[in-house]
Amino acid sequence: MDTLQIFRSQVMAEGYDEVAEMRWQPHFQTQTHEHPFDVYAVVAEGKVTLHIEGRSEHYGQGDRFRLPRHTLHHEAYGEQGATLWVARMH
Repeated sequence: MDTLQIFRSQVMAEGYDEVAEMRWQPHFQTQTHEHPFDVYAVVAEGKVTLHIEGRSEHYGQGDRFRLPRHTLHHEAYGEQGATLWVARMH
């Protein structure tokens, strides 16, 4: 798996303008929400499930996903929580 620095370089070259390492507590769940930016993320540790339009997408360590801006969704984190590298394109 890439390092955070390699991920940052790759996504900045794609036009993303912000990169952060986000840590989520075990079993944390968000409310349904949307973002005013595009998201490209890598699961660095743990597991996360994205719930989008009645579908559940499961991601584990090393998995990547993209989420277009204004996509209604909610997130559920695994029993050990999760660390995600999150790139945003405003």
